[in-house]
Amino acid sequence: MARSKRDNYLSRTFHGLAAGYFMSFVLGTICQEIGQLFHLSLLNQWGIILTYMLGPIIGTTMAWCMEAKGINLVTACLAGMIGAGTLVVDGSHVTLTTGSPFLAYLAVILTVEVVRLIQGKTSLDWLLAPIVALICSGVFIWFIKPFYLQLLYWFQDLMLQCTQLPLVLMGMCVALLSAMITTSPLTSLFLMSVLSGLDGVALGCVLAGVCGQMVGLAVMSIHDNPIGNVLAVSIGTSFLQFKNIIKRPLIWVPPLIASLISGILTALLSLSCTVQGASLGLTGLIGLREAMRLMSPTYWIVFILIDVVLPMGICFGMYKVMRKLNYIKSGDMYISGI
Repeated sequence: MARSKRDNYLSRTFHGLAAGYFMSFVLGTICQEIGQLFHLSLLNQWGIILTYMLGPIIGTTMAWCMEAKGINLVTACLAGMIGAGTLVVDGSHVTLTTGSPFLAYLAVILTVEVVRLIQGKTSLDWLLAPIVALICSGVFIWFIKPFYLQLLYWFQDLMLQCTQLPLVLMGMCVALLSAMITTSPLTSLFLMSVLSGLDGVALGCVLAGVCGQMVGLAVMSIHDNPIGNVLAVSIGTSFLQFKNIIKRPLIWVPPLIASLISGILTALLSLSCTVQGASLGLTGLIGLREAMRLMSPTYWIVFILIDVVLPMGICFGMYKVMRKLNYIKSGDMYISGI
């Protein structure tokens, strides 16, 4: 019973994080890409604004999924902004950044639960709740951020070590590690930071791993979701399926295998990409466009086959087999609203 409650809590909070991440950074990135492609400056500006709203939007969607009420919804928005690090103050200068979704997640959980304890207990809610939210999120992030940076440095070192392996092993390990990061609560923004210092074939393997997750989880979810949800995973973010992976981890097996195989082929064919394209994958089709721009437009069929068609076939085939064996059941991959 305790484990069931814990899994349900994690599922709800991660779903709130995924929804907020999609509605801010992912949609903002897609808007920017379309705006730049068709010279729509206003759409590009809206996209930039959306990406900077990542922290507050995550706070709002998470609070809603946590059934926070009244002023707690507002304090969650504040906690999300502080947690993500949306505003960086240096003396009299204030800089806007996209920030960290995962740190926003931790700050919002703590703030919502603490404010819930005091909400309605006194007549000072309007004054007390925001102050408590500010202190909770600010002090917590001040304490936890060094550990978060250590985690980032550890992943950077691990990724660099993977690139020193023999070619086939390098393709496998880099693609798998990238696949797991991008689908986890760390998200593609964390992956983008991890990739600093990498170039060439290693980034091509990252692209293969990320695309394998997005295409694989999308094609596996066709039977349980409307087309809009499938598209949100395939050209948005595979993180939308993470709450279902928590409930039934076997869901993750086919896309991880697809990412691994795509990574091997990418390494053997010496395909490459840019840091931004590799970390974003099929988000707004940026990864494929960046890869073809870097190498040559004539490579489009190779990238489509390895990063889209191959993982699609592997995941759909494995999904059918796992459905027959009852390892995956109807509704396991349904993406609910918030």
